[in-house]
Amino acid sequence: MKNNHYSYGKKLLLLCFLMLSYAGFAQVAGTSFTYTLANPSNPSPTTLEFDINLVVNHTGTALADGGVKVANLQYGVNFNPNIMNGGTPSTAANGGSFVLIANTRDAIFDGLNFTGANGVGSYRGTVNNFGQLRVIGTAVNGASSVLIPNGTYRIGRYRFTNTVAWTANSDAQFWINNSAAGASTTPGIIGYKNGTTTPNYPYGLTSPAANPGVSVGYTEASPLSLVLNATEVPVSGVQFMYTLANPSNPTPTTLEFDINLVVNHTGTALADGGIKIASLQYGVNFNPAIMNGGTPSTAANGGSFVLARVPVMPFLMDWIFPELMEVVPTEEP
Repeated sequence: MKNNHYSYGKKLLLLCFLMLSYAGFAQVAGTSFTYTLANPSNPSPTTLEFDINLVVNHTGTALADGGVKVANLQYGVNFNPNIMNGGTPSTAANGGSFVLIANTRDAIFDGLNFTGANGVGSYRGTVNNFGQLRVIGTAVNGASSVLIPNGTYRIGRYRFTNTVAWTANSDAQFWINNSAAGASTTPGIIGYKNGTTTPNYPYGLTSPAANPGVSVGYTEASPLSLVLNATEVPVSGVQFMYTLANPSNPTPTTLEFDINLVVNHTGTALADGGIKIASLQYGVNFNPAIMNGGTPSTAANGGSFVLARVPVMPFLMDWIFPELMEVVPTEEP
């Protein structure tokens, strides 16, 4: 019986130790991290870019502690695979097709390690019927982990490069992966309670179970839109009219007139507040019998037909563009 009591005592001691160990690994209550996306763009026919941000909104114990120390970050960004247009970017880990744009990561993340496999950034190809880009940081130890208080931080601006032009007018439909289907990379964080260096504990979409510590800003049901290689569609209701006014004959060898632009938009163009103008071109014809044998220069910008003076109110140039022109023929001897 003595041995049995001793055996029971050892089992009870082991159970207490396991309960204490489990309690030590519990996540900090009130921890809240959200991965989200922002500012998508299509700077060239074969590239697209977007920001990946981390929104920290701790409450309860995590807030009272001043934040949670972060040891690593990992996330997957899914997209519509129809944008690829047959392109074959590298799917190797850190293969160069999906990369961080230099000097775009907030300094608060400088202590984290993004040099390991998939840490720089990787394109995985099509996973479970969607394209996936991912980054998996290597966890640092408790002493090197980074305290991140409440706020919004840019993990970085990333660029994804295709081997061919993206499918015209296709929508990338980005979202942070929130499904483990197809072995895809889900968002997660390894953290430490502030003021400690051990133990670490995971936060994810389902961890802790009662109140998950990680959420996402865009989902498959509500993605971030980016139309790629969009075909320009003319705006309806645009109406410009070139016209002439105020002709004069100030000297025997010169003539002058105004060239005006009349703008009378309707419909969408009017509702938009107007149309931005990038350039103008026009030609003015006349009766050649007036030349009397004169031979003004016919060279481009040759000086025979010039702008005579700048309009009095240049701020009206956006819409009116009055120009006073002067033609200077050369008389015969």
